[in-house]
Amino acid sequence: MDPAGRHEAARPRVTFGAFTLGAGKTVTVRTGKGRDTGTTRYWNRSGGTFAYIWNQTADAGYLRDASGRLIDSCSYNSSRAAFRIC
Repeated sequence: MDPAGRHEAARPRVTFGAFTLGAGKTVTVRTGKGRDTGTTRYWNRSGGTFAYIWNQTADAGYLRDASGRLIDSCSYNSSRAAFRIC
């Protein structure tokens, strides 16, 4: 993981727009297409190279606030699970 964000700059980004995540609440981020709700946000990517964002064996996601401050992160290092709950 790179808390300074040096390697993160080259990664694809998703911006939620106006969205508030309350303390102790969760949000599910889905790569594919769908309709955003209060608990699920969609990246709306599909087809070809756009469909595959997450590395199959190890990757990380970062949650930042509107000013770019790191709020939380989640990573995994396994190809055995189809999803990760952080």
